[in-house]
Amino acid sequence: MFGDELQSFSIDGLEKIGGGGMGTVYRINDEQIIKVYNQDVTLSEIEKKKQYAREIFVRGIPTMISFEIVAVGNQYGIIFELLGSNTVGRTLRNDPSFTMDYGRKMGELLKKLHSTEMPENTLPRIKDRFSEWISIMERDYHTGPRIVRAMRQVLEAVPEANRVLHCDFHEGNVMISGDELLVIDIDEVCVGNPIFDLAFCYGNHDLLALSPKLLEKSAGIDPKASRQMRRLIMMEYYHTDDIRRLKKIDRTLLILTLFTFALSPARVGDSEYAARRIVRYIIHPAFYIMWSAYRLLHKDMFSGILPEDLNV
Repeated sequence: MFGDELQSFSIDGLEKIGGGGMGTVYRINDEQIIKVYNQDVTLSEIEKKKQYAREIFVRGIPTMISFEIVAVGNQYGIIFELLGSNTVGRTLRNDPSFTMDYGRKMGELLKKLHSTEMPENTLPRIKDRFSEWISIMERDYHTGPRIVRAMRQVLEAVPEANRVLHCDFHEGNVMISGDELLVIDIDEVCVGNPIFDLAFCYGNHDLLALSPKLLEKSAGIDPKASRQMRRLIMMEYYHTDDIRRLKKIDRTLLILTLFTFALSPARVGDSEYAARRIVRYIIHPAFYIMWSAYRLLHKDMFSGILPEDLNV
């Protein structure tokens, strides 16, 4: 039952402007949007997400201002102030000439996130989240002991940090507000080492480009534009156009990207049978082979990956 204090809200006739694993986003008017969460997302979880949005906003990260939680049928939603007119993805699809400009700005925005430290216990820790997902993979998806051991070795090998991570950074989750960009869909925001976020970014751009339909649904751009945007983001993030250095970084990020993909059934819940087979018979072996080879040759492979001015 919904609490009496929650206002009821109807989304009938509203424009759908985005969506993800946890819910769907609709435009209310020129100044407000609403994110309606899936039925399995509880009110207490949504209240935490609203609090997380406030915590990063007050620390200077450009994002939407959360207003109130409402009842939408038998689901819950959060109403946000919409300061942006469109996502970067939709804008680039309509006018690719902005690619260079928004690639640079997204690199700056990602750096802003990763430069922000949070007080202890303000946001969830990404390592705790990953550890829970590994346990779920072992318990519910019968992941073998070798893969589980390799996953836990990855968590131990990545240096600790307390920086803000978005965990789903792509053109569909960044809004344009005048000359500024705002991050949206921050349901998975947490703290940890930024290289985890760089791995998510790699997956959302380069690996997801292997599935154009999924890429279009999430980011709103085509595979060529997606790969180009990540190159521009990385060039701005590292302040370099040294392709050899960026490719070397990508080789290490690929291991973490496969690691995150290997946990996807636990991350998104009970996924489709076909997707689970891909994870089990393709992603898991690829991750294990790469990790086994790299950890023997490069014991400190995750050290020195971040730019020097990040000071993590």
